[in-house]
Amino acid sequence: MASNLFSVSTEGSLINSAAFWSISAILLALLAWNLFKVPSSLYRPSSVKPYRSTLPALGPIQLYSERNTFLRTVFGNPEEWNINPPKQNSVRVNARHHIMTITNNPLQDGKTFFNDRGLDFNTAYEVMFAGILELPSWLAKTPPAEDAGSERFVSNLRQSLSSARLQSNLPEMVKAAVDVFKAMPASNGEIDIHQTIYPLVFQISVLFVGMAEHARDINTVKAMEAPFWSFADNTGYMATHFPLLPVPSTVRKWIGAIKMSTAIRTTLETRKKEGRREKDYIQEMIDRGCSPKAIEDFIMGGLFAAIIKLKFSCD
Repeated sequence: MASNLFSVSTEGSLINSAAFWSISAILLALLAWNLFKVPSSLYRPSSVKPYRSTLPALGPIQLYSERNTFLRTVFGNPEEWNINPPKQNSVRVNARHHIMTITNNPLQDGKTFFNDRGLDFNTAYEVMFAGILELPSWLAKTPPAEDAGSERFVSNLRQSLSSARLQSNLPEMVKAAVDVFKAMPASNGEIDIHQTIYPLVFQISVLFVGMAEHARDINTVKAMEAPFWSFADNTGYMATHFPLLPVPSTVRKWIGAIKMSTAIRTTLETRKKEGRREKDYIQEMIDRGCSPKAIEDFIMGGLFAAIIKLKFSCD
């Protein structure tokens, strides 16, 4: 005689509930929308071809994790362009409902960005790299400063890299380079670019877009460099597009950003309290009455832009 001890009745169970299927349908629709729905502008008529991802709404994750490989897949190998020219000079990609245009021909860049008024370099920079972390308004302790926007950031960046500032920083740049080369082995030595060139470029970048206190010597540079790389090395897809999801890379990125922010604000407050003046661009921002938020965003974003460009060039 068969036992009914482990028999299960489905009468009135959740699977037979109309509410269950309604909620499931809604959740599936939301999932499908987040995986497959893309802005219509991705496929708008244009000479720039759209990139078709397996999961269109997410976009090409490889663009963040293996950027060089992705670009070679789209445009081919630059080393072979003289034999096999790329089939296209630009491509339009979707990244979590942000449409980005990538070009491989400097001569075509101007035409592409001039003729398409919908493109915004500053927005693309933030979406691509998330150089400056932004909290949702409901989490932010204070509203963003009026002088801390992307347009002000670009304006400050241009002024900090002027020819006049290049000339004034030249002696310090040369001294930093000489100090690094003096520390290298005289012969039969190996040079690790990550251990030698990156710190040097970081120090020079701080001279232009950072605070003079952080570029005094190699020790102060390293104290600032460590949290920077914790921040910069964790700007992958998840950390960029899901900044509040506590995956390991996002947590490391936030820790690095918080440490950098603390170092910048502490140094800034100390300089103001002591009434001390420096010959860096930050002093000019202080004299203009720029907010601490604007100064902090400028330093973090400026360093990120300078170093990340070198990193991808070297890699």
